[in-house]
Amino acid sequence: MRNIDELSLFELIKGIKEKRISCVEVMNAFLNNIKKYNSISNAIVSIDFKMCMKEAKKADNDLKHNIYKGALHGIPLGVKDNYLTSNYATSACSNVLKDEVNKRIDAEVIKTLKNQGAIIIAKTNMHEWAFGATNLLSNIGNTKNPWNENYITGGSSGGSGAGIAQRMFPLALGSDTGGSIRIPASCCGISGLKPSYNLLNKEGVYPLSFSLDVVGPMAKSAEDLEILLDLMIEKDKKKDINYYKDYKDYKGMIFAIPLGLNFERNKDVESVFLEAIVTIKRLGAIVEEVRLPLMEEAQGAWKAILYSEATAYHQNNIKNKTKDFTKNVRLMIESGESISAVEYIKANQFRSIFFNKISKILEKYDGFLFTTLPLSVPKIDEEMVTILNKEVSTQNSMTYLAWLANYLGTPQVSIPCGFSSNNLPIGLAIMCNVNEDFKVLKISKCYQSKTNFHNLKIKA
Repeated sequence: MRNIDELSLFELIKGIKEKRISCVEVMNAFLNNIKKYNSISNAIVSIDFKMCMKEAKKADNDLKHNIYKGALHGIPLGVKDNYLTSNYATSACSNVLKDEVNKRIDAEVIKTLKNQGAIIIAKTNMHEWAFGATNLLSNIGNTKNPWNENYITGGSSGGSGAGIAQRMFPLALGSDTGGSIRIPASCCGISGLKPSYNLLNKEGVYPLSFSLDVVGPMAKSAEDLEILLDLMIEKDKKKDINYYKDYKDYKGMIFAIPLGLNFERNKDVESVFLEAIVTIKRLGAIVEEVRLPLMEEAQGAWKAILYSEATAYHQNNIKNKTKDFTKNVRLMIESGESISAVEYIKANQFRSIFFNKISKILEKYDGFLFTTLPLSVPKIDEEMVTILNKEVSTQNSMTYLAWLANYLGTPQVSIPCGFSSNNLPIGLAIMCNVNEDFKVLKISKCYQSKTNFHNLKIKA
C-alpha cells in the first residue's frame, strides 16, 4: 500500500469508511509532514496539533459506534485564513484584525464540510486581505514555493497551494477574485478550481470584491476537486446541477485556443503548452484558434470593479487602521478612491455586453485552452518580469490571464501539465461556460488519466 499522504481522496474515503485506515493514522501522516516541511514554505498560519489529534480520535470512536458523518469523515482540510473558523482565529494575514475579538464561527461552506466529517487541520497563509497574487505580503511572512524556496507560490491562496504540494493536507479551500486559486495551483503543481459565480456560498469569508469573489477547492487532482466541489454545494442547489458523464477520451469534442490581448506566452511555457495540446489531440479532440474581442476594455473594467469594491469594503479600516496595512496593499486599496461611481457603473454595464459575446463563442466549443500563467514562476526578489518583449510587474504577470474567468463568472481549472526550464510547475487552464463546473472537471480528469504531472511528489 502507498503512503497515506499519497492516496487520492477517493482512496482515503474508502479506506476510512471500510476501517482499513484509522482517522488517527491519516491525521498523523499529514501532521508529520507539517512538522517536516512547514519551515520550508511557511504555509501555515495557525495549527493546534493536540486538537487535531483529539478530533481524529473522536472520529475513530464514532466509527466504532457506527457513526459515519459523511464522505469527509476524519479527513484533514486546510483552510485559507480569510474563512471564519470556530476553532481558529481568522486574520486574513493582516495586522488590521490583530486586536479584534475574532468571530469564532464557521463560514457556511465550512459548516457544510464539517457536517460531512472534515477536520480543519490548519489555517493557511495568504496575501494580505487576498489583495495580491504573489503571497509575498502577509503578517506572518511570505510563503515560499516548495519546489524551490527561492521562488513564489503565487497567491493569494498560496499557503493552501504549498500545503497540498508538500502533502501537509490532502485538500484545501481558497478564494479567487482574479486567479487566487488557480495561480498558486499553477505555481505549486496542484489542481485548483475557480467555480462559477454564486455556485458556492461565500458567507463568512472576508471579501475582497463581492461581485468577483468566489470560494473554491484545491487538491492534488481534478478527481479530488470533483469530490470536494460536490460536497461544498448546498443541497438546494444540487437539483439544478449537471454533473456530466466521465470522458474516456475527447472524440467529438472541439476546443479553442484563445488569441488576443494577454494570451501570449514565454517560450518555455509555450513549449509545454503545445505538448499538452498534442496530448489533447491524441485523445481525439479538434483544437482551433479563436480571437476574443474587447479584451483590453474588459480587463480595464475588471480592475475598476475590483478596486472600487475593495476600497468600499475597507473604507473604515483605511481611515482608522492605516498603519496596520502593508504599504503596497494600502496603496492598492486607496487607489480605488480615484474611480468614480460613473466608471464603476459603466464597468458593470460593459460586463454583461462582454459576457454575451464571449459566452456565444464558448457555446461553439467544449472549452478554452491556455496556460494559467504566461511565464514560468518568478523568483521572490523579482519585482518586474518580461513576457516576450513586454516588461510588467510580477503582480500583474500573475493575473495576466486569470482575471478573465472572474469578470465572466465562468468556471476555470488549473491543472499541472509540465515543468518550465527552471524546473517549476506549469498549469494548464481549461475554461468552460457558466455552470459547466463539472464539465471542466471531467475534461481535466480525462487529461490527468493520460498524464502523471499531478502525482509527482517534491523530493524531500
